[in-house]
Amino acid sequence: MKVIQRMDYPNTVSKRELERWADGIPRFPDCDPTRPEWQPTPLLTLDLSQHGLGKVLVKDESVNPTGTFKDRMGWEVVPCLYRDWARQQLANHRYTYEIPRLSIISSGSALASLAYWAEKYALPPPSVLVEETKLSKLTAPFKPFLHFKPADMRGLIAFGFTGKMTGVTKVSESYLNIAKKVFDDNLVASEYSGVAGLAGALQDAGNGYKVNGPILVINTGKCKLNR
Repeated sequence: MKVIQRMDYPNTVSKRELERWADGIPRFPDCDPTRPEWQPTPLLTLDLSQHGLGKVLVKDESVNPTGTFKDRMGWEVVPCLYRDWARQQLANHRYTYEIPRLSIISSGSALASLAYWAEKYALPPPSVLVEETKLSKLTAPFKPFLHFKPADMRGLIAFGFTGKMTGVTKVSESYLNIAKKVFDDNLVASEYSGVAGLAGALQDAGNGYKVNGPILVINTGKCKLNR
């Protein structure tokens, strides 16, 4: 891992800046479909009968601002966090306070998203350690699902935190390559980490598993910004 660039930013914030964060970053109602916090991303339909899958629905997150689903996380983690923190400081009449800073490990997409939102609203830039390999987003050692044991998954299911069909599946790289080509041929912007869902479905079909009805997969997208 390495730090690519360090950016200076003040350690404290003024009342005027707090007011800008509190009032200038938009808020959305919790239950108003006419004013969604996040604009819907398209649902594409692919015919993958030749691969044994038939109709496949693809939720395409590549249309987000920086090209991946990480923009949803970035919005919540950067603008929403600082907006709500600023509102709290103003409510408590605390006008000069040390600014909380965000640090994460990223292989690229989260870094791009957090930087996008920080720049958009002139917020403190995050500190990011970068790790990047072809499949690092699926195999990086800091990914929590790599450390799940069967007992962990049984516990999540027993407590109702996830469905009974939930599991961690090993996917062959050959199916990742096929899935990537399918998306490329259909002009769907993607990275290898973004095609894992389709790769898993292709692997199941290759192993003889039959599915009744269309399959829904999520393309998590491809980062648009230079890193």
